[in-house]
Amino acid sequence: MHRIFCSNIPGEGVEFKPEPREAEHLFKVFRARPGEAVELLDGRGSRARATVIEQKMIRIEQVETAAVPAEKLHLCCALPRRQKLDSLLKQAAELGAWTIRPVRCERSVAEGNPRERWEVLLQEACKQSGNPFLPEIYRENSLKDTLEALKAENIDIYYGSVKKIDHAKRDLPVEREKAILIGPEGGFSDAETDMIAAYCGIPLNLGPHILRLETAAVAALAVLRMLVLPFMAAVLLVSSGCGPGDVSRNPLMIKAEQLKRDGAFADARRFLRQVVARYPESPEGYLALGKLCEEELDDKLEAIYCYRNFMQLASENDYRRDSVEKYIRAMEEKISADYVAASPEVEKLRKLNKGMQEELILAKRVALRSQQKAEQLEKKLKDVTGKRRKRR
Repeated sequence: MHRIFCSNIPGEGVEFKPEPREAEHLFKVFRARPGEAVELLDGRGSRARATVIEQKMIRIEQVETAAVPAEKLHLCCALPRRQKLDSLLKQAAELGAWTIRPVRCERSVAEGNPRERWEVLLQEACKQSGNPFLPEIYRENSLKDTLEALKAENIDIYYGSVKKIDHAKRDLPVEREKAILIGPEGGFSDAETDMIAAYCGIPLNLGPHILRLETAAVAALAVLRMLVLPFMAAVLLVSSGCGPGDVSRNPLMIKAEQLKRDGAFADARRFLRQVVARYPESPEGYLALGKLCEEELDDKLEAIYCYRNFMQLASENDYRRDSVEKYIRAMEEKISADYVAASPEVEKLRKLNKGMQEELILAKRVALRSQQKAEQLEKKLKDVTGKRRKRR
């Protein structure tokens, strides 16, 4: 099936001529003939099936909209030379990059911003791959400004690294947007690496060998795509090597604390849940999650659950046990009191619901009787009409 780009897809049944550039591609390059099928993409998620008709026109048969991906991928990389950049842009679109953000680094050697030409290349890649979402191209920006923007948009940051890393199993947030930072041919400087780490960047090792910029970008996008799938075996990610006794140094714990300071309490809870899932024998994870649920989320039941696990795991000499035990006792008493206080209201609602159900049943019976009477009258009317016709 031929595939073309259409900035504004019309409704079903509409006949029209494609945009000049796409029309030339369709009728001169593909030599499309009447009756052949064509697929249209607008780059914003809409796609349509159409049929070629006479006079080099097409007719829309069906229009559908693709679901916006919940876990978007963002490519932030230094610009390579022009020829290499052409290939990089196309492959990024084929892999489903949501945005492409050129980054200016200390060792950058190329620059430029021919947006129109880049968009044409991305359109060609989307047509070739069938990707319904055209990646958005950002203007080239400094590394610091790019990191600030990613942080403001609450996007998880990964960056290419060639350092030797212990590839340990690690729980990762899969329901969040992810960005990969790829440095220039000379790699990130030490200062840039420290800056990325300060923004909670996670090193991503793509193998033991040094990769070219365009190779690293494509490989990293493919690895990040695996992170949003249920299969994690091919993903090589760093782990700090923290054991159950030192959970406070775990990157997930550090990220949760940062999110808590920023006021993103729900995201912080998601990270802390991963901490306790990975380190079920560590009391620190349960204590941190319990405090978050108690102080910021007002989730008493989860707080009690976490605190009870803390009490089971913490040593008998831990000074925090007394305050945690008092909270558990106070919250359990409050929950019991709330339940008792709510019981009369619950009983009222049950009685009201029962009365409404009885009224509904009665209304259905009345409606059924009325229907039966109407059918009887209709039958009598037919009988009378038939007798009159016979007399005539």
